[in-house]
Amino acid sequence: MDARDDAMIDAVLDRFRATRDGGQRVSIDKVLEGFPTLSQRPDVRIAAIKRLSQNGRRIVVRSGSADDTLAAAAPAGGFEIPALEGYDFIDVIGRGGMGMVYEAYQQSTGRRVAVKFMLDSATAGEASRRRFEREVELAARLQHPNIVSVLDSGLHHGSYYYVMDFIDGRPLDRAFPPGQTDIRDVLRVVRHVAEAVDYAHQRGVLHRDLKPSNILIDSHGRPRLLDFGLAKSIDSSAAAHSMTISQPGQVLGTLAYMPPEQAGGRGEDVSVRSDVYSLGALTYELVTGRIPCPIDGPLGETLRRIAEQDPPRASSIRKRVDLDVDAILMKALEKHPQSRYATASDFAADIDRYLNDRSIVARHVGPATHLLRWVRRNRRLTITSAIALAALVTAAWVKAAQFVADYEADQVKLRQAERDGAETHRQLDLALRVNTALSALLRVSDPASARTQSLEDALDRAASEVEQTFAADADVRAGVHHELGRLYLARNIYGKAERELRAAYALWRGQLGENSRQYANAAFDLGRALHESGRTDEALPLYDEALQVRMALLGADSPDVAEVYNYQAWLHKDRSAYDLAVPLYEKALKIRALKLGYQSAALAESLNDYGQLFVKKGEDDQAEPRLRQALSIRQALAGGKPDREVASSMATLGAVLNRLGRGDEAEPLVRDALDMRLTLYGDKPHGDIVNSLNQLAELLADRREYADAEDLYRRALDMRRQIPGVSRSKLAVSEVNLGTVLVDRAVHPCGGVDAELLTEAESHTRAALDLWHGEYGDKDDGNLAAGLDRMANLLCDGGRWDEAEGYATQALEMRRRLARGENSRSVGDSTWTLGRVQLARGDAAAALVTLEAAWKIHTAKPPIGHYKTWRTQATLAAALVALGNMAEAEPLLAPATGVLVQDQQGHRADAVAALRRLAELYEKTARPELAAETLARANELCAGE
Repeated sequence: MDARDDAMIDAVLDRFRATRDGGQRVSIDKVLEGFPTLSQRPDVRIAAIKRLSQNGRRIVVRSGSADDTLAAAAPAGGFEIPALEGYDFIDVIGRGGMGMVYEAYQQSTGRRVAVKFMLDSATAGEASRRRFEREVELAARLQHPNIVSVLDSGLHHGSYYYVMDFIDGRPLDRAFPPGQTDIRDVLRVVRHVAEAVDYAHQRGVLHRDLKPSNILIDSHGRPRLLDFGLAKSIDSSAAAHSMTISQPGQVLGTLAYMPPEQAGGRGEDVSVRSDVYSLGALTYELVTGRIPCPIDGPLGETLRRIAEQDPPRASSIRKRVDLDVDAILMKALEKHPQSRYATASDFAADIDRYLNDRSIVARHVGPATHLLRWVRRNRRLTITSAIALAALVTAAWVKAAQFVADYEADQVKLRQAERDGAETHRQLDLALRVNTALSALLRVSDPASARTQSLEDALDRAASEVEQTFAADADVRAGVHHELGRLYLARNIYGKAERELRAAYALWRGQLGENSRQYANAAFDLGRALHESGRTDEALPLYDEALQVRMALLGADSPDVAEVYNYQAWLHKDRSAYDLAVPLYEKALKIRALKLGYQSAALAESLNDYGQLFVKKGEDDQAEPRLRQALSIRQALAGGKPDREVASSMATLGAVLNRLGRGDEAEPLVRDALDMRLTLYGDKPHGDIVNSLNQLAELLADRREYADAEDLYRRALDMRRQIPGVSRSKLAVSEVNLGTVLVDRAVHPCGGVDAELLTEAESHTRAALDLWHGEYGDKDDGNLAAGLDRMANLLCDGGRWDEAEGYATQALEMRRRLARGENSRSVGDSTWTLGRVQLARGDAAAALVTLEAAWKIHTAKPPIGHYKTWRTQATLAAALVALGNMAEAEPLLAPATGVLVQDQQGHRADAVAALRRLAELYEKTARPELAAETLARANELCAGE
């Protein structure tokens, strides 16, 4: 590095130290973000870390600039930073009873880690050494997203150590101040901790020291459990028993969160229920601001209180703690282990029931409360009974009407029993009135007519009677219009959905004003109807209205706000405004993860939609991890049953893997998705089945099984045409897919074209372009750009190079506009197409410039090993050969040819073309034997066709 680089490193380190001195444990990477124009960023990063990591240097921890406890424990002169091969140490994190923890960077991966060294290993007793070794062994068993992972361990100069993930976060009680944080937020995070503890229990590990300081909330709001220094194995093996080093009568742990059996030193009674008590104790503290049992005074008196004194109910300490929360906490804090929740999973499950307004195990409730909770869970879908009628079962409507009547009779009792506030009950009352109204509108008197009436007919009849029937009750009128609009929207009947939702939107504004939840909901759903029908310009301001009102009423971190963010992002994605969509998806993900949990359907939706954004951008490598996470959540929620969302995630991920050149991984997903969709929909024409047929056909085409692929594409196109109201864009996809496989069949890799098949392929491709132009007009779209690119390649194969160049240029310009200045892989693909056309028509000089640009894009964008990268390199080399520049061509062409020949996805035409061009190169450089051998290999591939 030169003097300028040294100065830049000094500037980075100055900012790093200044930020640290200000009390923030900032990372080098975060500091580097403040130098956006920095070149050679990886080299500067490594050099900065090296300068921070000076063997033998000391760190002075000042009170107020770091952990005060750590500062108080620091020896005169500060802490000495150790040296360990493979790691660069930069700071002290903390000191516990057994060890010192340091911040470091792992040299092999560059990742930020925490390294724990045992204190005074050389002089420590046998019990202490065994305890440290046990901590490492037990923690290493656990690989869970809410448990800090152990990465490495060993003995260094007589000192035991282990390496774990560095968590940039705050202790649980700092992230959620006790007694001040929203109770439901507390319970959501505790639920994740309990699930992690249960995971540890299932792998034979008791924690025995669960407390807020041993749970960090990371930068994504995710709890991370750490410090297994007092953990105990509950395995049945003799080896495991030998690791349990606590002695009878010995008190280990933290008194404030310690269960009676552990406080009494009864090690034989410590079990998974003991960790449940500790979970209950820390939850109690977070909810109330107090620990369950005072720990001041003599130790003996404290232990007696823990064993005998029940804590006061949380509701007596903090207002708005309801009876269910009381019951959950008291059950977890039972003095007798057998009276507690049997497992941490049971504790988490009861919290989950509470958060979802279901009856909890810890408290028996009567039928009236059961009913209220059911209505609260479904208050946004108050026409469940209407859906029953939509299935045209008249008896179900009679039952639903009776259900409403029975409920109304108990309403006074319910209001006395529940304390959710006047607004909740007003909402509930309105929901019931709307439900009753819909029941009356949709009830049919003639059962015979119910069997022949379509859902749309039933909704149309109800919609025609709303204004007259409820003329005197504007609230009910608005609610019925709204719910009818949602039903139309669910069936993609956009025009009628818009009509009903506009009526609700206007009525709610007049009745409740523009700052009511009903008005916001109507604005949001009206926006959806316009968005999904392609009128995005009209939808966007409605989404904005809904967002502002929901934020004002519910807070910026409400799941309802996240819902709007997700739809706004989807809208911008549809308009190819990717830079606007990305931050909205990030906001939706953050809120949904924190508020709804890491296993929620809403989080899976955002992850899947976010992945689809990268698919549309042509960045499949970025899409894959998000789509995998979405699939994992959906599979867990489905519990092994056929599920539409699971099938959708399988199909999307399979398509991505196939485009990444990993067809073997993709095929099981694609076939499973097709089987699941056939199970769900049977023989009925359905867009999801069409998508799966297309994907499987694409896989088969990649393996050169063109006849089977063509059959699947034709079947998909026929089914698509039978779907009522199918969009032109979706029909275009089926047309262009069939055209593509016909090109594969028409163009022989070793020369020759079936003119009849190529003509049919052109016909289908032109039909697709006409449909897309009809859908998008003059607007740019990724599908349209891909269709233009395919037409260019098709015309090139047919020798119509002037026409081909026109289409290739259009495709490239559109993809550049869609990429907004970024060189995406799709831009690289169209750049290659244009270069290929230029080379085919004999303009090697122009082709060289174009193909060099394509090659730079493909070699800079992962997956760099994809066959398209090598195909581009081989085509670039072909241009060099055509220009007589053999010296530059050979180092590009030879390795690219080798990869293309070995390519398992069967892009044989590219391999044959590369071999023939390499044989030409050998011939022109006076190596006839190599030329003959290479040409023979090309002919061998041709013979296999």
